[in-house]
Amino acid sequence: NTVDVVVTSRDQWTLLVGTTFGGTNQNQMYGLDFGEKNLFGLGQTISYSFRQDSTGLSRSVGFSDPNIMGSRFATSIGYMDTPFETDRSYVFQHPFYSLETEDAYGASYNTRDHAESGMAFSTERFLGSFALGFDMGAQVYRPALTLSLGTQSVTVPFPRVVTLDNKLELSMALLDDPRNYSKDSYVQKFRQTEDIALGTTYNLLGGQSMPSLGSASIYTTESFQVTKWTKFFSRDYLYAGFLFTQNVLFGKRRKQTGLGRHVRFARLSRKRIQRAQSGSPQF
Repeated sequence: NTVDVVVTSRDQWTLLVGTTFGGTNQNQMYGLDFGEKNLFGLGQTISYSFRQDSTGLSRSVGFSDPNIMGSRFATSIGYMDTPFETDRSYVFQHPFYSLETEDAYGASYNTRDHAESGMAFSTERFLGSFALGFDMGAQVYRPALTLSLGTQSVTVPFPRVVTLDNKLELSMALLDDPRNYSKDSYVQKFRQTEDIALGTTYNLLGGQSMPSLGSASIYTTESFQVTKWTKFFSRDYLYAGFLFTQNVLFGKRRKQTGLGRHVRFARLSRKRIQRAQSGSPQF
Protein backbone atom coordinates (compact mmCIF):
# COMPACT_ATOMS: atom_id res chain seq x y z
CA ASN A 1 0.00 0.00 0.00
CA THR A 2 1.11 3.56 -0.66
CA VAL A 3 0.08 6.81 0.89
CA ASP A 4 0.22 10.11 -0.98
CA VAL A 5 1.18 13.03 1.22
CA VAL A 6 0.66 16.57 -0.02
CA VAL A 7 2.34 19.40 1.88
CA THR A 8 1.34 22.99 1.22
CA SER A 9 2.78 26.16 2.69
CA ARG A 10 1.74 29.78 2.71
CA ASP A 11 4.25 32.60 2.63
CA GLN A 12 3.94 34.98 5.55
CA TRP A 13 5.28 38.50 5.38
CA THR A 14 6.20 40.82 8.21
CA LEU A 15 6.29 44.62 8.26
CA LEU A 16 9.65 46.18 9.11
CA VAL A 17 9.78 49.80 10.27
CA GLY A 18 12.94 51.77 11.00
CA THR A 19 14.48 55.22 11.09
CA THR A 20 17.76 56.62 9.79
CA PHE A 21 19.57 59.87 10.46
CA GLY A 22 23.02 61.25 9.69
CA GLY A 23 24.76 63.66 7.37
CA THR A 24 27.18 66.51 7.97
CA ASN A 25 27.09 69.76 9.95
CA GLN A 26 25.77 71.58 6.89
CA ASN A 27 23.35 68.93 5.66
CA GLN A 28 21.49 66.83 8.21
CA MET A 29 19.49 63.89 6.92
CA TYR A 30 16.66 61.91 8.52
CA GLY A 31 14.09 59.50 7.22
CA LEU A 32 11.77 56.53 7.63
CA ASP A 33 12.25 53.00 6.32
CA PHE A 34 9.51 50.47 5.60
CA GLY A 35 9.75 46.94 4.32
CA GLU A 36 7.97 43.62 3.90
CA LYS A 37 10.08 40.54 4.60
CA ASN A 38 9.12 36.95 3.87
CA LEU A 39 9.33 34.79 7.00
CA PHE A 40 8.51 31.24 5.91
CA GLY A 41 9.63 31.51 2.31
CA LEU A 42 13.21 32.18 1.28
CA GLY A 43 13.57 35.69 2.65
CA GLN A 44 12.58 37.97 -0.22
CA THR A 45 12.29 41.60 0.85
CA ILE A 46 10.47 44.60 -0.59
CA SER A 47 11.66 47.90 0.87
CA TYR A 48 10.71 51.56 0.49
CA SER A 49 12.07 54.61 2.28
CA PHE A 50 11.78 58.37 2.55
CA ARG A 51 14.68 60.75 3.22
CA GLN A 52 14.64 64.48 4.01
CA ASP A 53 17.69 66.76 3.91
CA SER A 54 18.55 70.30 2.84
CA THR A 55 17.94 69.48 -0.84
CA GLY A 56 14.43 68.12 -0.32
CA LEU A 57 12.59 64.80 -0.17
CA SER A 58 14.04 61.57 -1.57
CA ARG A 59 12.24 58.29 -2.20
CA SER A 60 13.57 54.81 -2.89
CA VAL A 61 12.20 51.34 -3.54
CA GLY A 62 13.98 48.02 -3.79
CA PHE A 63 13.59 44.27 -4.05
CA SER A 64 16.04 41.61 -2.89
CA ASP A 65 16.08 37.82 -3.01
CA PRO A 66 18.86 36.18 -0.95
CA ASN A 67 18.16 32.69 -2.34
CA ILE A 68 17.27 32.77 -6.03
CA MET A 69 15.08 29.69 -6.66
CA GLY A 70 16.50 28.08 -3.52
CA SER A 71 20.13 28.54 -4.58
CA ARG A 72 23.02 30.22 -2.78
CA PHE A 73 22.92 33.16 -5.18
CA ALA A 74 21.33 36.51 -4.35
CA THR A 75 20.02 39.42 -6.37
CA SER A 76 18.69 42.90 -5.71
CA ILE A 77 17.20 45.76 -7.72
CA GLY A 78 16.99 49.32 -6.45
CA TYR A 79 15.61 52.66 -7.63
CA MET A 80 16.03 56.04 -5.90
CA ASP A 81 14.62 59.42 -6.86
CA THR A 82 16.06 62.60 -5.28
CA PRO A 83 15.43 66.29 -6.08
CA PHE A 84 18.38 66.30 -8.50
CA GLU A 85 19.20 62.66 -9.23
CA THR A 86 17.79 59.33 -10.31
CA ASP A 87 19.79 56.25 -9.31
CA ARG A 88 19.36 52.64 -10.42
CA SER A 89 21.24 49.56 -9.19
CA TYR A 90 21.36 45.89 -10.15
CA VAL A 91 23.27 43.28 -8.14
CA PHE A 92 23.91 39.57 -8.65
CA GLN A 93 26.18 37.80 -6.18
CA HIS A 94 27.15 34.76 -4.16
CA PRO A 95 27.61 36.49 -0.76
CA PHE A 96 28.95 35.36 2.61
CA TYR A 97 26.01 33.48 4.11
CA SER A 98 27.64 32.51 7.41
CA LEU A 99 30.94 32.44 9.25
CA GLU A 100 31.81 29.18 7.50
CA THR A 101 31.38 30.58 3.97
CA GLU A 102 34.86 30.46 2.41
CA ASP A 103 34.35 32.67 -0.64
CA ALA A 104 32.02 35.27 -2.12
CA TYR A 105 31.79 36.81 -5.57
CA GLY A 106 29.43 38.88 -7.65
CA ALA A 107 28.82 41.78 -10.00
CA SER A 108 26.82 45.00 -9.87
CA TYR A 109 25.81 47.74 -12.30
CA ASN A 110 24.81 51.26 -11.22
CA THR A 111 23.61 54.29 -13.17
CA ARG A 112 23.01 57.88 -12.03
CA ASP A 113 21.40 60.80 -13.85
CA HIS A 114 21.95 64.23 -12.29
CA ALA A 115 20.30 67.45 -13.48
CA GLU A 116 20.06 70.92 -11.93
CA SER A 117 20.41 74.53 -13.05
CA GLY A 118 23.66 74.91 -14.98
CA MET A 119 24.84 71.32 -14.53
CA ALA A 120 23.84 67.91 -15.86
CA PHE A 121 25.75 64.64 -16.00
CA SER A 122 25.28 60.88 -15.96
CA THR A 123 27.48 58.12 -14.58
CA GLU A 124 27.74 54.36 -15.05
CA ARG A 125 29.75 51.93 -12.94
CA PHE A 126 30.35 48.19 -13.15
CA LEU A 127 31.83 46.28 -10.21
CA GLY A 128 33.13 42.73 -10.27
CA SER A 129 34.50 41.32 -7.02
CA PHE A 130 35.89 38.16 -5.45
CA ALA A 131 36.48 37.65 -1.71
CA LEU A 132 37.78 34.92 0.58
CA GLY A 133 36.83 34.20 4.20
CA PHE A 134 39.21 32.93 6.89
CA ASP A 135 38.07 32.03 10.41
CA MET A 136 41.01 32.80 12.71
CA GLY A 137 39.23 32.14 16.00
CA ALA A 138 38.84 35.58 17.57
CA GLN A 139 38.10 37.26 14.25
CA VAL A 140 37.03 36.49 10.71
CA TYR A 141 39.24 37.91 7.94
CA ARG A 142 37.76 38.68 4.52
CA PRO A 143 40.15 40.01 1.85
CA ALA A 144 38.52 41.07 -1.42
CA LEU A 145 39.65 42.12 -4.90
CA THR A 146 37.33 44.36 -6.94
CA LEU A 147 37.50 45.61 -10.51
CA SER A 148 35.69 48.96 -10.74
CA LEU A 149 34.91 50.39 -14.19
CA GLY A 150 33.23 53.80 -14.32
CA THR A 151 32.25 56.45 -16.86
CA GLN A 152 31.01 60.00 -16.30
CA SER A 153 29.41 62.03 -19.09
CA VAL A 154 28.90 65.78 -18.49
CA THR A 155 26.32 67.24 -20.88
CA VAL A 156 25.84 70.67 -19.26
CA PRO A 157 27.76 72.94 -19.61
CA PHE A 158 28.41 72.31 -23.29
CA PRO A 159 30.47 70.77 -24.92
CA ARG A 160 29.97 67.21 -23.70
CA VAL A 161 32.89 65.77 -21.73
CA VAL A 162 33.40 62.05 -21.00
CA THR A 163 35.71 60.95 -18.16
CA LEU A 164 36.81 57.41 -17.31
CA ASP A 165 37.34 56.25 -13.72
CA ASN A 166 38.65 52.67 -13.67
CA LYS A 167 40.34 51.12 -10.65
CA LEU A 168 41.52 47.87 -9.16
CA GLU A 169 40.66 47.79 -5.44
CA LEU A 170 41.97 45.61 -2.62
CA SER A 171 40.08 45.59 0.68
CA MET A 172 40.24 43.75 3.99
CA ALA A 173 37.34 43.32 6.44
CA LEU A 174 37.88 42.11 10.02
CA LEU A 175 34.78 40.91 11.90
CA ASP A 176 34.44 39.86 15.51
CA ASP A 177 33.56 36.17 15.77
CA PRO A 178 30.19 36.10 17.61
CA ARG A 179 30.80 32.54 18.76
CA ASN A 180 33.00 34.08 21.43
CA TYR A 181 29.89 35.60 23.02
CA SER A 182 27.95 33.77 25.73
CA LYS A 183 25.69 30.99 24.46
CA ASP A 184 22.51 32.63 25.78
CA SER A 185 23.19 35.97 24.10
CA TYR A 186 21.25 37.29 21.14
CA VAL A 187 24.42 37.39 19.04
CA GLN A 188 25.13 33.69 19.56
CA LYS A 189 21.56 32.65 18.70
CA PHE A 190 21.14 34.62 15.49
CA ARG A 191 24.56 35.27 13.96
CA GLN A 192 24.76 31.77 12.45
CA THR A 193 21.71 32.36 10.26
CA GLU A 194 22.38 35.82 8.83
CA ASP A 195 25.61 37.56 7.93
CA ILE A 196 25.07 40.67 10.07
CA ALA A 197 28.10 42.67 11.17
CA LEU A 198 28.01 42.51 14.97
CA GLY A 199 30.63 43.84 17.32
CA THR A 200 33.45 45.73 15.60
CA THR A 201 34.18 45.72 11.87
CA TYR A 202 37.28 47.22 10.26
CA ASN A 203 37.45 47.94 6.54
CA LEU A 204 40.64 48.97 4.75
CA LEU A 205 40.45 49.85 1.07
CA GLY A 206 43.15 50.78 -1.42
CA GLY A 207 42.55 51.66 -5.05
CA GLN A 208 45.07 51.63 -7.90
CA SER A 209 44.28 53.61 -11.02
CA MET A 210 44.47 51.94 -14.42
CA PRO A 211 46.07 54.45 -16.84
CA SER A 212 45.68 51.99 -19.71
CA LEU A 213 41.91 52.45 -19.35
CA GLY A 214 42.08 56.22 -18.99
CA SER A 215 42.16 56.74 -15.21
CA ALA A 216 44.61 58.95 -13.33
CA SER A 217 43.75 58.82 -9.62
CA ILE A 218 44.87 56.78 -6.61
CA TYR A 219 42.95 56.82 -3.37
CA THR A 220 42.67 55.05 -0.04
CA THR A 221 39.73 54.71 2.30
CA GLU A 222 39.72 53.86 6.00
CA SER A 223 36.49 52.77 7.70
CA PHE A 224 35.57 51.92 11.27
CA GLN A 225 32.15 50.57 12.19
CA VAL A 226 30.52 49.49 15.45
CA THR A 227 27.11 47.88 15.97
CA LYS A 228 25.50 46.67 19.18
CA TRP A 229 22.44 44.66 20.16
CA THR A 230 20.54 45.32 23.36
CA LYS A 231 17.39 43.98 25.05
CA PHE A 232 14.56 46.34 26.00
CA PHE A 233 11.17 45.17 27.31
CA SER A 234 11.82 41.56 26.19
CA ARG A 235 12.65 42.63 22.66
CA ASP A 236 15.96 42.90 20.85
CA TYR A 237 17.12 46.08 19.12
CA LEU A 238 20.03 46.87 16.87
CA TYR A 239 20.27 50.38 18.24
CA ALA A 240 23.55 51.89 17.06
CA GLY A 241 25.83 51.84 14.09
CA PHE A 242 28.75 54.21 13.65
CA LEU A 243 30.83 54.56 10.50
CA PHE A 244 33.88 56.76 10.02
CA THR A 245 35.41 57.10 6.56
CA GLN A 246 38.41 59.07 5.34
CA ASN A 247 39.25 59.40 1.65
CA VAL A 248 42.58 60.64 0.34
CA LEU A 249 42.93 61.43 -3.38
CA PHE A 250 46.53 61.55 -4.56
CA GLY A 251 45.93 61.82 -8.29
CA LYS A 252 44.39 65.30 -7.96
CA ARG A 253 46.52 66.29 -4.95
CA ARG A 254 43.47 66.81 -2.84
CA LYS A 255 42.55 65.39 0.56
CA GLN A 256 38.93 64.75 1.46
CA THR A 257 37.77 63.72 4.90
CA GLY A 258 34.19 62.86 5.76
CA LEU A 259 32.35 61.64 8.82
CA GLY A 260 29.13 59.71 8.46
CA ARG A 261 26.72 58.53 11.12
CA HIS A 262 24.08 55.92 10.55
CA VAL A 263 21.76 54.64 13.24
CA ARG A 264 19.24 51.92 12.50
CA PHE A 265 16.62 50.56 14.86
CA ALA A 266 15.46 47.00 14.18
CA ARG A 267 12.88 45.18 16.29
CA LEU A 268 12.38 41.43 16.56
CA SER A 269 9.32 40.00 18.31
CA ARG A 270 9.45 37.28 20.93
CA LYS A 271 7.73 34.80 18.58
CA ARG A 272 10.49 35.24 16.02
CA ILE A 273 13.12 34.69 18.72
CA GLN A 274 11.40 31.49 19.83
CA ARG A 275 11.17 30.37 16.22
CA ALA A 276 14.92 30.90 15.82
CA GLN A 277 15.68 28.84 18.92
CA SER A 278 13.63 25.95 17.51
CA GLY A 279 15.56 25.95 14.24
CA SER A 280 12.83 27.37 12.02
CA PRO A 281 13.73 29.53 9.01
CA GLN A 282 14.86 33.05 9.93
CA PHE A 283 13.71 36.43 8.69
